[in-house]
Amino acid sequence: MKTTRFAILSFMLVCGTAAYADTFGSDPILAHDALLGEATGYFAHAGGTGGQGGEVVYVTNLNDSGPGSLREAAESIGPKIILFENGLSGTINVNSSMDVELDKTIWGRHRDGTGANIFISPASDISAAFRINGDSGNIIISNFFGDAVGPDDSAPDWITIRGPGGPVWVSHITFDGGCGPIAPPGGFGCNDMDGVVDVKRVGVTIDHLLVKNWDNVSLIRPFLTGDPETESLIAQVTLHHNLYRNNNGRQPSVSAPGGFAHAYNNWVDAFRGHGMQGKDGGQVRAENNIFSSGPDEDEDAIRGDWAGSGNVFLGLVEATPQQPGIFTPPYAYALDPTGTQEEWEALQDYLEANAGWQPFAAIPDGDFDFNGEVNGLDFLEWQRDPSIGSLADWKTNYGMIATLSATSAAVPEPTTSALALAALCLAMSRQGM
Repeated sequence: MKTTRFAILSFMLVCGTAAYADTFGSDPILAHDALLGEATGYFAHAGGTGGQGGEVVYVTNLNDSGPGSLREAAESIGPKIILFENGLSGTINVNSSMDVELDKTIWGRHRDGTGANIFISPASDISAAFRINGDSGNIIISNFFGDAVGPDDSAPDWITIRGPGGPVWVSHITFDGGCGPIAPPGGFGCNDMDGVVDVKRVGVTIDHLLVKNWDNVSLIRPFLTGDPETESLIAQVTLHHNLYRNNNGRQPSVSAPGGFAHAYNNWVDAFRGHGMQGKDGGQVRAENNIFSSGPDEDEDAIRGDWAGSGNVFLGLVEATPQQPGIFTPPYAYALDPTGTQEEWEALQDYLEANAGWQPFAAIPDGDFDFNGEVNGLDFLEWQRDPSIGSLADWKTNYGMIATLSATSAAVPEPTTSALALAALCLAMSRQGM
């Protein structure tokens, strides 16, 4: 029985479809298609595509503006996938808000697929590092470090999203507040920090953020101007798989009628004011989130106009009573379970590893389908088109999985049985099986 099960598993590994491994080597278009396959929530529900179908542009310097800058690419007209040249890392000091134009994917990754260590820091006297206003939309911003600090209550937002424009997806950003990169012990710093992502529109998804040592994180509400060309009467946001730690509040806060937040599988840890809240008519649907004690034990994990299930309350935190009539999201979604300690601890482990900026991995030579692993699928790709690369690379790196290490352990060359399985897969694919 064990032999049979091993044979079936081997066949599935060679012939099956491998999962997206966050690598893309020389084909960012393929990787972007895979990225869109991970889209969820209101962004996906609204049909967001970011820079799909557009030019791939590489940022070549850390200047605030000018040729090769992030601003030049973000504020340009037309769809674009914006990446960074290999080796580029450091801080982009944003001296005036970047007004991101329609149909952009701003992705903190290098040409070779590794994570670009880019820190985006807005000046304290501007409104936000990124502004997505009016009709602008269909935008993805992912995989950066950021801050937004300023004197007293005048700190900028990191991203402001408002108006009637298209969907926006913000993911894998690391924010650490306080006075510089490391917050002082026992507090969240000597500067006030305003919104990480403030939202006043529909079609927004925020996921896999790491926000710690902050003041107010996210405010969600309609944008009422009296002008139908600029206002948004409804704000709808999905927040999932974010890790919030040692922050004051608004994780998120939804205010005013027409404000809706669907929050699931987040971990709100050691909060200092409140966790999530719906107030003044704003609504929160909270599902399978984890709330753990901070220094202010008497504060509410969830309060106001909210409903949901599966939430875990650790320590002395608790929630106010649920309210009737809370909205139901219009899209399908899958919840990570939190019903047992083993399940919610697994979610905590996942968030510790995956929330915030990610280093990612370069593609191994011989990985002809760019899925992060050199296996039988790549042999099939080579047989269909030998010009795709060197079969010698495939043989040398067979079994290698993309890693972050500069060196890789030796891997065995493909065995006769592996080659036979690959040939069988090819024969089946040609016969339409």
